[in-house]
Amino acid sequence: MLLPVASKCVPIFTVLIWHPPRELLLCLCGSPPLFTCECDFIEQHYVELKKANPEFPILIRECSGVQPKLWARYDFGKETNVSLNNLNVDQVARALESVVTRKP
Repeated sequence: MLLPVASKCVPIFTVLIWHPPRELLLCLCGSPPLFTCECDFIEQHYVELKKANPEFPILIRECSGVQPKLWARYDFGKETNVSLNNLNVDQVARALESVVTRKP
């Protein structure tokens, strides 16, 4: 499975996934200013991610009163998460790369 080449994040989105998660989940707070960077990331990269990985579940959930996090769920019930609090678009992309390329 290959992630797409993004205009600003070429090295990040050309990584081959050796131990892919079963799904990715972005939990976001719906109230500004916490939602701004994550929303920008979704607007800039979600379509490319889904085009390159049409069968791969990438879920986006808006919840009130939560800190923004990226969750990766792997085989055998293993999960990992990364806080997206106060990250810019490029840092969110690096967080995505870290959960996609790490072994569960």
